[in-house]
Amino acid sequence: MGRRTKFSNEKLEEAKKLAKEGYTDEDIAFKLNIGIRTLYDWKNKYPQFMQALKENKDYFDDKVEQALLKRALGYEYEETEIIASKDGKNSKVKKTKKVIPPDTTAIIFWLKNRNPKKWRIYKTNFK
Repeated sequence: MGRRTKFSNEKLEEAKKLAKEGYTDEDIAFKLNIGIRTLYDWKNKYPQFMQALKENKDYFDDKVEQALLKRALGYEYEETEIIASKDGKNSKVKKTKKVIPPDTTAIIFWLKNRNPKKWRIYKTNFK
């Protein structure tokens, strides 16, 4: 058995930062230089630690969910290009509207995970 690492506010703050950056529990434990079992013990023993990880992971998960939804539905954006003249004195700004069409894979992933009873095919035992 290894040496027990003490829980501290510094470890809590570092864990918050790592969770917000999208690290998994295993990654967070590694970065904190603790075992995964210690991380789970801290989650059970210190409610503020559990809450900090949950809140900060939720932040990252929400951003990914929003990006997936955007990709599934498609979106538009404006691209700006600065075109310099040959003499280098005058430049022109060219704005182009770009359209990203809905992505079928993102749509399937969204539907299967948001409503699995309706969109996943479950194997049944036919006789």
